Amino acid sequence: MGAGGAAGGAPNVFFADAGAPPPYDPSVTFDWPETVSQGPCVAGSYQGTFTCTLNLFAGLLPTQITGPVNFTLEQSANGEFLVIKDGTLAGVANTTIKFDSPLTGQLDCSKNAFHADAAQGTYSDGAFISGTFTGGLDARLDRATQVLTGTWDLAPSATGTPCAGTWTATRQP
Repeated sequence: MGAGGAAGGAPNVFFADAGAPPPYDPSVTFDWPETVSQGPCVAGSYQGTFTCTLNLFAGLLPTQITGPVNFTLEQSANGEFLVIKDGTLAGVANTTIKFDSPLTGQLDCSKNAFHADAAQGTYSDGAFISGTFTGGLDARLDRATQVLTGTWDLAPSATGTPCAGTWTATRQP
């Protein structure tokens, strides 16, 4: 058998052209956002909690803030991501200041990376304190447990003092 040939002297079709590789076709995609070994990355309802510490005024004790995080992830129009539908962030600070915000964002299953924005948040104690806030939530998806775990960074628009903390949400059955 000669070099570059197969049995019987026929050319080896895999190495027949030692020049350039086959052309790259960017329209070719693979349609499997999950694997057996990692577990699924699927749409559904996610529920969880967050916590952070806010120090609005120097000299006063920091305020612990906790609350629920709820959202539904659905397949995006092009199928590349899972996007938030009906996402909310709500909590209470100092047992009297309530806040909430809609959430927008997505989960990139190819990277197990989640990002959401709280862009229209409001807070109020119903009498004296009120305002708006913005910020973001980032997380990683653990496919085996269907849990998103990450950090967030929200800040009242008036002071810009961040409330950075952690959060987690689990896909509901």
